[in-house]
Amino acid sequence: MPPTRETKMTPHFMNSPETIVIDSLKGLEYMNNNVTLIPEYKVLYRSDIDSLKRKQVTLVSGGGAGHEPSHAGFVGPGMLSAAISGNTFASPSTQQIFPRVVTLRLS
Repeated sequence: MPPTRETKMTPHFMNSPETIVIDSLKGLEYMNNNVTLIPEYKVLYRSDIDSLKRKQVTLVSGGGAGHEPSHAGFVGPGMLSAAISGNTFASPSTQQIFPRVVTLRLS
């Protein structure tokens, strides 16, 4: 039945607009056991980061989450070592980036 004024359809499946970024990142972590999420900083990184950083240069990308945290989808072998997601349509803050890079010793 097509939507009418009496029925209201939503084009998205989400729990809440306020939590869509973290929910998406948690979903990526849940579906891929090769990545780990630090939820309080919205950092998704390769689970094998300790052995990886001894073999090659690590590559970190940060960006806003316009429609989804797209940079996080590129974390994996031959791609990004980590991704730091900002809020919807906003870049990650320096407080998200610097402590995580130092803690993970990605650089």
